[in-house]
Amino acid sequence: KKLALPYIIFFDADQITELEFMGKPLNGWLLWRARNLLRENLTAAQRIICVSEPAKNHLMMKWDMPADKIVVLPNAVDIHRFQPDPNLRAETRASLKLTTEPLLVFVGSFYQWHDIVTLLNSFALVLKSNSQARLVLVGDGTEREKMMQYAKDLGVEHATQFTGHVPHAEVSQFVNAADIAAVPVPVMKQTMWLSPMKLFEYMASGKAVVASSMGQIANVVKDNENGLLVPAGDADAMANAINRLIADPELLARLGRQARETAVKNHSWEQYFSQLETVFESVKNTSMSRSR
Repeated sequence: KKLALPYIIFFDADQITELEFMGKPLNGWLLWRARNLLRENLTAAQRIICVSEPAKNHLMMKWDMPADKIVVLPNAVDIHRFQPDPNLRAETRASLKLTTEPLLVFVGSFYQWHDIVTLLNSFALVLKSNSQARLVLVGDGTEREKMMQYAKDLGVEHATQFTGHVPHAEVSQFVNAADIAAVPVPVMKQTMWLSPMKLFEYMASGKAVVASSMGQIANVVKDNENGLLVPAGDADAMANAINRLIADPELLARLGRQARETAVKNHSWEQYFSQLETVFESVKNTSMSRSR
């Protein structure tokens, strides 16, 4: 304010609401202070950049921010790092001791908003009709050990691998190895502002995606065009979608190809930066006009 500089804030998530969702809400003085700090920053900003339409709606409904102040820029992906690579696919599958087995991959943190329970339940159903299918879960988090035990309880431990933490530079290896990639999201009381990085990385890698039809995911994935959508929390529907892809190699290839096209056209870092520069220029020009 003292320097009269343009101010833009990036709103990736409402952490106050996320803590409530996780059962660890802020209370008392700390909650009052957090709310006031966020509201003051949102009000002071000339533009608020958020990752999804649900995030924009949240800012308007809960924080009373005007619509014309908010810009929606979904997460983006490095389409050069994440791209189909047959050699990398073969190397990674060999390291996983896989040959032609259908491989389902999940990448992400093991927290409540990633519905690993439904994913494991659906995979148990898949194994009944496709016993050679395999599942690799890449990542770490507070729920990982619990999910490893759940896989054992389901009797799918023999066909499931949990990698633990993997540096982001190595994630593309596992995605390339996959035939199908999963984005499981649980049923939620409110629509969250999720803009899963995994979704764009899967798509850029040319993978057939099976995703829960929630929030921004349903805007990015067009069912039967560049992926398959299933109801959130529905293990039967997810298993049916996975089995459908295993049984239909042409559909698998087409969805993967069109997913790559969508990622390149709409979700590359290059197009993201171009839009971001437009926002910055707009705010700068507005600030200069006001200062004059």
